[in-house]
Amino acid sequence: MPKVRVQVSEGEIHVDQVIEGATDEEVVAGLRDELIRKAGFLKGAVIRAIPEEALWGRIVEAYNSRHGKSEPPPQTASDFLAFGERAGYVTRLG
Repeated sequence: MPKVRVQVSEGEIHVDQVIEGATDEEVVAGLRDELIRKAGFLKGAVIRAIPEEALWGRIVEAYNSRHGKSEPPPQTASDFLAFGERAGYVTRLG
């Protein structure tokens, strides 16, 4: 069962949470729920309206822009978690 610790502090969003699920997809869905909860009403509504894969791409695009990187857009939940590990936002716990 995948289990990760997510530590993100970007702009107004601050997350420090352990998330687990039966699959990487469930873990990423839990992360999305946490981002929505931490983002507040208006930003949370925007995040909720964006399809999951598009949200992954936007997060990676924002990361690349802020840090001068060229990470590719993730195609799967596993790719997104791997990006999070490389970026230092995700630590796999199980």
